[in-house]
Amino acid sequence: MSRAATAFRGLAVLGVALVAAGAEVRAQGLNETVLRGDIDPRDGPAAIAPAGDIGLRPSLPGSAMDFDAGRGVADVEVLPGVEQPLDRLPIAAGSLGLTTPAPRRRTIAEADPFAPVGVRVGAFVATPFAELRGGYDSNALRVPDGAGSLFTQASGGFAARSDWSRHALDVELRGGYTAYENVTGNNRPDAAATLRGRIDVSSLVRIDAVLRGVLTTNAPGSVDSVANAKQPPLIFETGLDLGITRRFNRLELGVAGIIERQDHRPAELTDGTTESQADQNVTGYGVRLRGAYEVSPSFKPFVQMVADTRVYDIVPDSEGLDRDSNGLTVSTGAELALSGLVTGSASIGYTWRRYSDPLLEDISGLVADAALRWAASGLTTVTLTARSGVEETTFENASGDFVHQMQLEVEHAFRRWLIGSASVAYRIDDYEGTDLTEETLTLAAGLRYRIGRTAEVMAELSHLRLNSSVPGDDYTANVVQIGLRLQR
Repeated sequence: MSRAATAFRGLAVLGVALVAAGAEVRAQGLNETVLRGDIDPRDGPAAIAPAGDIGLRPSLPGSAMDFDAGRGVADVEVLPGVEQPLDRLPIAAGSLGLTTPAPRRRTIAEADPFAPVGVRVGAFVATPFAELRGGYDSNALRVPDGAGSLFTQASGGFAARSDWSRHALDVELRGGYTAYENVTGNNRPDAAATLRGRIDVSSLVRIDAVLRGVLTTNAPGSVDSVANAKQPPLIFETGLDLGITRRFNRLELGVAGIIERQDHRPAELTDGTTESQADQNVTGYGVRLRGAYEVSPSFKPFVQMVADTRVYDIVPDSEGLDRDSNGLTVSTGAELALSGLVTGSASIGYTWRRYSDPLLEDISGLVADAALRWAASGLTTVTLTARSGVEETTFENASGDFVHQMQLEVEHAFRRWLIGSASVAYRIDDYEGTDLTEETLTLAAGLRYRIGRTAEVMAELSHLRLNSSVPGDDYTANVVQIGLRLQR
């Protein structure tokens, strides 16, 4: 045989061997990789489409995907049809031989990285704070053409919340003192304490209790202020709200008892004498009935009725009037939690109050209450608050002060550490039985610079304007202040 024929035969044998070897490598490669598109094992199982997905055929017994050790590679259909794209090859899930790593745990972004971390005290987490403010008030006494004064305000307190699997107990305590440098008779303390508790009797029954205590004074410029007093006399307010609520599937029924108390301390006058305020001490007793129905987790309408009576320690008072009264308020509203955008509650109703003394005019009218928060965006929130009610007063011949007030506040985060705010508030004091009506408009703007979790600096500018139905009683006030808040 010639050398050419021998060489040709050798090349033929070599070609057959290469084809066979290539087929074997090709069959093994199908178990190790995908023909089109790279897969990184770090991408996890989501990167591999499961069998049965669009364009994939499950590996059923007897199908082309059922690899058998006794069948040759040439008997297996591994190439796609003309109508099937390369990235839709019929490869069964799990046949690639890849090790699926554990999915990475996604880090949850903290809602407020500047929020105080608190201090754990037993089963409670407490967040103490201390605050110091200073500024200038152009009308510290809130009177027409009043004098301006520098002022300093120091305050502090804490909030504590229980960390129990059942039941709950929250405590809030705050106290402060405001001192004016250029005016006398206006320095005043203020303090407030609130204790909220919940007892989960069962999954359907709970007991709620709220205990309140407030130390305050009459607001400067108020018609109830004591003339010629060295300092505003102190007022102690206490209250207890105790109720039980029972659920019937989506229906909620509750009843609560209410006790409120006001104690007025004697006023020290500039002439050295003391004027008693005991005839203003009053106790209120009431009962609240409430029914609510949970239409959905985000919408719970309710109806509510509150009946109460107010009894004075001394009858008649210094003006010879019996100010004891009975009241009834009926309202309807809803609790809202709309996709986390709008949360809170709002209601509207009607109130009646009848006085024991025929010389005092009965009071009735529409009332509205609201506390709504709208998350307009991730950086901006809008808060609406409103309140109506009949408050006690010592103004001559007035049966009560029918109060309507509303506030709208917008808060925007320019940065997480720089928060701006703007608000407008409007209040009407209608002294029933007299011609006196006062309208108060307050505009404010502020800025908070959050240094970290433990400190922030604040600045605020506000303008107050009071319009009175009595000529000559109007006044304005401008207040500018800066402050430092420390918290834990």
